[in-house]
Amino acid sequence: MSETSLVVAVPANAPAGDVTVTANVDGHSGGGVSFTVIPTPIISQVNPNSGVSGTPVYIAGNNFGYSQGNGTLTFNGVPAASITAWSNTYIYAVPPSNVTTGP
Repeated sequence: MSETSLVVAVPANAPAGDVTVTANVDGHSGGGVSFTVIPTPIISQVNPNSGVSGTPVYIAGNNFGYSQGNGTLTFNGVPAASITAWSNTYIYAVPPSNVTTGP
């Protein structure tokens, strides 16, 4: 924290929506600044959960975003070979040929 910046962590249970930060310096309130809390993506299902390289994978869950935008998907840290569909509740992707077992 300094006179020109403030660093805070978004609480794990913060709801989606706007958060306003108001500075109070020497009894004077400053203007608010909006910040949108983005819900954490949740994976509820991976189908199939094993397979040979190139096997298409369906990933179900929530809060993925309504389109891929800047979103990424990795298999054990390696980017997906291709993503054929992306919605807020599911992703269809093909693992890369050099993927190894892992999350």
